[in-house]
Amino acid sequence: YHIRSTHQDTFYPLQYDNLNVIESFGRNSRISFPYRRIEKLRNVPPGERRTAGMLTHVYHLFPNVMLSTFPTNRLMTVLEPLAVDRTRLVTYTLSNQIAADDGRAAVAQGRDFVTAGAAEDREMACAAQRGLATRANDHFTFGLFEGAIRHFHQNLAAIIERGASAR
Repeated sequence: YHIRSTHQDTFYPLQYDNLNVIESFGRNSRISFPYRRIEKLRNVPPGERRTAGMLTHVYHLFPNVMLSTFPTNRLMTVLEPLAVDRTRLVTYTLSNQIAADDGRAAVAQGRDFVTAGAAEDREMACAAQRGLATRANDHFTFGLFEGAIRHFHQNLAAIIERGASAR
């Protein structure tokens, strides 16, 4: 629903459109996105399978931090609310593969790839926000495959309700 339509030239050629695993732990969540190359493990005995480089994990640490794992780097993104309609994103990129020239090149290529995909996600989120700002709809329903977003909003609503009832 999202990968194919939003990331046609970035993530979609390497990952599946509607295949992920969403797990919640407390207020937090993790989404695991397999790369198509995970199919190479099909004939590998289970005890010998290694998923390094085969999955991207996105951890959402409630309320405003995301940790993302990619084959060559790890990202930590902090979303800082500035106003109802503005948020600052601060992203840190980490890698343990920059000791050699080829490692630095792979990390730079991976960083550029992820940056392009993140720009596509940002535009999708901004488009949704612009739609909400029109007040054309009374309700907003998350899609079937948006369990992590639904989990976030349920937790946020619970905290807001507790704060309102404490007044």
